[in-house]
Amino acid sequence: PAPAPVPPGGGGGGTGSGGGPGTAACPAWVLAAASGASPSSCRAYGEPEAVSVEVLSRQARGAVVELRTGGFYAVSDAAGLVRAFVPGMDDAGEPSAPALPVKRTLVDAVVGRSARLVSVRELDRRAFPGLRPAALGEPELVAPGDGTLRPSRRAARLSPTGGRFVPADAALLAGSAFQGEEKSAVLDLAPLRYDAARDRLVL
Repeated sequence: PAPAPVPPGGGGGGTGSGGGPGTAACPAWVLAAASGASPSSCRAYGEPEAVSVEVLSRQARGAVVELRTGGFYAVSDAAGLVRAFVPGMDDAGEPSAPALPVKRTLVDAVVGRSARLVSVRELDRRAFPGLRPAALGEPELVAPGDGTLRPSRRAARLSPTGGRFVPADAALLAGSAFQGEEKSAVLDLAPLRYDAARDRLVL
């Protein structure tokens, strides 16, 4: 789920400050989100700000949804593991899940009928060798000593994978939601996955 390939390291949305050496390539919100991981460096791969999600077609029996992801920010810790970030996407999963972004979107659905995912296609895939994700970690609050509390994550061990890719699916249905009488299917899209067989991230 990506547009035409672009050279790694390009793009990026603004600059950050603080967070240690090698973090100036990332915006402040990324460094703040990764602050609990003691980031040692941060780098933009591709064009992280080039993100869009669109319903390409809609019919009575289904819809086609496209997610375009131009790149990501990768924050490395002292062990060399990375946490990846994409604007408009969130972390999702258990503490032992990989720290990779997921885009959650709502698609109109029919009340009284169950939704199913028919097919998923990944286009223009790009590989980033040597990038291994950290585990998401257990959420917690820490007191930095200035009278405030700061959200952080306690280190966890990444769950062993039973297959080649983590997460296993590039897209999955995560239930349904209602707004009044309107029903929506909840669709989770994972544009960035870890290829455990080749030790690389794939976008």
